[in-house]
Amino acid sequence: MKRTAYPFCLFLLTALTQLACAEGADTTSGTTSTGTAGEGGSTTTGGTGAAQTGGTGGSTGGSTGTTTESGSTTSDTTASTSTSTTVNNCTFTEAGSYLPTDNPDGFEAPDDVAAEDLNGDGAPDLVVANFLSQSVDVFFNKGDGTFDTPVPYEASNNPTSLALTDLNGDGYKDIAVLNSFGYNVSLLFNDGAGIFDGPYNYKAPYSAYGLTAADLDGDGDNDLAVAANDLTILYNDGSGQMADPVGVAGSTGTIAVIAGDLNGDGKPDLAGAQSTSLTVFLNNGGGAFASPGMYLAGNNPFALADGDVTGDGAPDIAVVNGFSNNASIFHNWGDGTFKAATFYPSGQSPRAVTSADFNGDSFIDFAVTSSLNESVYLLLNTGDGTFQWSIQVSTNNGGEGITAADFNGDGKVDFAVSGYGVTKVFFNACATP
Repeated sequence: MKRTAYPFCLFLLTALTQLACAEGADTTSGTTSTGTAGEGGSTTTGGTGAAQTGGTGGSTGGSTGTTTESGSTTSDTTASTSTSTTVNNCTFTEAGSYLPTDNPDGFEAPDDVAAEDLNGDGAPDLVVANFLSQSVDVFFNKGDGTFDTPVPYEASNNPTSLALTDLNGDGYKDIAVLNSFGYNVSLLFNDGAGIFDGPYNYKAPYSAYGLTAADLDGDGDNDLAVAANDLTILYNDGSGQMADPVGVAGSTGTIAVIAGDLNGDGKPDLAGAQSTSLTVFLNNGGGAFASPGMYLAGNNPFALADGDVTGDGAPDIAVVNGFSNNASIFHNWGDGTFKAATFYPSGQSPRAVTSADFNGDSFIDFAVTSSLNESVYLLLNTGDGTFQWSIQVSTNNGGEGITAADFNGDGKVDFAVSGYGVTKVFFNACATP
């Protein structure tokens, strides 16, 4: 998955609106749509939580990872020791809590979080975008899922979204940071040992929200797509230098974006979230995109993730809807067109989403952050692309961003959640079916 959504200050307004206008938890049930499955290609970005991240120093105690059966919520926490409860033989326990560099009181407002092995030691490290401090923090994994004190790098005004990808063709994961109110994207180039050179800033639209990376023009290097109430693309010359943004026709209103091969032709397509819809832009080659296909989602979708949830080889898409308090799951026909959505409750004001096989049954699941419930809701795949809302993990940090990876090397997919001044890591102790 690549979570891309509103920057932190705009979300505060969203949260206040929710508190004033919405009552209670989400009541939408999983109503299924009809249609037949198709065949299609694999994803190139977003997706299955194979991301890797490194950590930052901080306290490693924390609050309880609470879980509930489908539909109910809890708010149990503990002050000092990590504990957990189990539902359907699946447990997540808080394993570490990490503060940003410049403000240990936690007012930097960590926004997005992403994971990759940045120093080549085989352990996923973490990168966190600090919305209020014009910086990103790199947390290196000690190898056991705990993280060293963060290393800060300068970005620009209000970093809000991250993409970790090789931008200059040297085989190492670089950092692209979208700065919401900086009119730019900051690039930090990895020397292979996890030391970064930069920032190198390139023009981007003002008040940008979403970022993803893929080779969109087929020239062998990764480009950047930016969502800022429309879609623009920064094409890479192969060395990591980016051209000025080029707009994508028909993308007005797009606030989040992911990339993946949605129709199986080997070219990465783009999928965006608009005010009430999923919008799909199929890649015609050479950086040209077809007119968008539009599919009804919920109210104010904030973020997207992809993954093949039906096992037919075609990536499906989840969209989290901030004002509808649910997630829309779109099954791919196999040609990059999608069936009508099925809706699942996902807490109040869901903000971010990622996909992975969390319970080890070989089926792709989704994890959704709820900012008002301060929890992660796991939608577990029953095996046919339908989901049970069976686990709620209390995070107590809002949940601006989420990423998934095996942080402690035990073969199970864990997750990290950023928000409200702190980034937290949760270990997976789910029993393998």
